[in-house]
Amino acid sequence: MYIWGLVLISPFSLRVVNWMQRRLINQPCILSYHKRSSRIFVHLSPNQPTVSISSERVAWFWNGVLTSIEDALSGRENTIVIASHLLTSYRIKRIRRHLQIQAGHYRSHVIHVPFTPAARAVMQLEILLAQWRWRVPSRTSWPVLVIRKTFNPEK
Repeated sequence: MYIWGLVLISPFSLRVVNWMQRRLINQPCILSYHKRSSRIFVHLSPNQPTVSISSERVAWFWNGVLTSIEDALSGRENTIVIASHLLTSYRIKRIRRHLQIQAGHYRSHVIHVPFTPAARAVMQLEILLAQWRWRVPSRTSWPVLVIRKTFNPEK
């Protein structure tokens, strides 16, 4: 009987774990450095809330994302890959506009990756356990922004 109680209450503990993780790792995005190549993967943080947030929190999020991308471009890595289900065409335009002003020479393009049923199920489960809401993604693909440094500004 005690074990069934733990099984039934375990999803509620995941919300507490997510809250603690958000407090300890308070970053708008996660940078992953690929070991064998000169790529950095930027993942918009899955632990940050995306609904009912203040305009200050949105500004903090975007400042952090754009600063992280600038820092990644200033390093020796040549390619930055930004992938997230939160990435939209408007957000891609915003990143490109910012990079034109701040980051020097680069090229970028967007690849559309299929949103598989397995990825959709995992995302739904993560949202359900972290935010206690059921979201059905309507997209069939999601955009991935690839940014490459260029050493020749004519290209």
